[in-house]
Amino acid sequence: MSSPTVSVCITTYNQDRYIKDCVVSALAQISDTSIEILIGDDGTGPQTPRIVASLMELYPGKIRYFKHEKNLGPSANYQFLIREARGLYLAHLDGDDFWLPGKLAVQLAWLQDHPDSVACYTNAVVVSDDQQVMGVFSSPISQPIDLAFLLAKGNFLNHSSLLYRATHKDVILGFVGPFIDYRIHLNFARFGELGLINAAYVVYRLGSEHSMVRTTPTLVQDLYFEALASVLTEPSVSSEVRHQALRHFWQAIAVQCVARSRYAWGWAWAKKIRAICLGSGINVLLPGVLLAVTTLTALVLRKGTQRMTGKNDLRVLHER
Repeated sequence: MSSPTVSVCITTYNQDRYIKDCVVSALAQISDTSIEILIGDDGTGPQTPRIVASLMELYPGKIRYFKHEKNLGPSANYQFLIREARGLYLAHLDGDDFWLPGKLAVQLAWLQDHPDSVACYTNAVVVSDDQQVMGVFSSPISQPIDLAFLLAKGNFLNHSSLLYRATHKDVILGFVGPFIDYRIHLNFARFGELGLINAAYVVYRLGSEHSMVRTTPTLVQDLYFEALASVLTEPSVSSEVRHQALRHFWQAIAVQCVARSRYAWGWAWAKKIRAICLGSGINVLLPGVLLAVTTLTALVLRKGTQRMTGKNDLRVLHER
């Protein structure tokens, strides 16, 4: 097969329930551009090989399937697929999410109109594990995203919406050990602005059975902090942006600290954060606690409203 325009890298781990919807949604993009689909199967889901094999028969030459004999882990599995990819652009798609029609076409058009941009993302519809609509992934943004903006606002980009130029894949291949998507976004932003299409072209499952946020939340927090640390010393990052990024992270830690009475754990995190503040830390720790109090108050009020009305309103997962 000649080099495709887009290589779609699908990582999957024990996702028999979701993998068909995922792969079919990528195949539906064929009418818009030439693609190859690479599937890295890192688990023991008994039905996944059969499901993929049936799709390979229907779409010969479009799917390359890699069943790993030994579990690589999500990060190494993704890096494996990137090394195998042959496209001019690379797209990421988690095996429990899926795309909506026209997703790749609108992103390719955006990247062609912005030749200096590294990557393009879209918004996503957020659904529960049984596909009940819960809201949208992020609030609209009217500007290209640079490193300072992404640091100050946190991880509001949906990983399964990512499309980037293959010329920058060494950024991801250079990571050693486990990493989360925020590290990818931040390090791409070191090389140019990122685009976000506010329309939702991805369906994202919140809290699916094997998601890292659900199964290993402590590891996700550690990797989030590592992602921040990997770019905070960049010359383009001002002290104010550094403080904003750390305040945002500390706010989330402080909320858990109070909600779960994990005060020793919170104190340990406070010391880690202060160590990279390049200052006393007072501009980070105190405002972060105040923001956490505001967040907890809003959560209590929202739950009270939900009990009174008996319904859950659609929400924005990442307000910006």
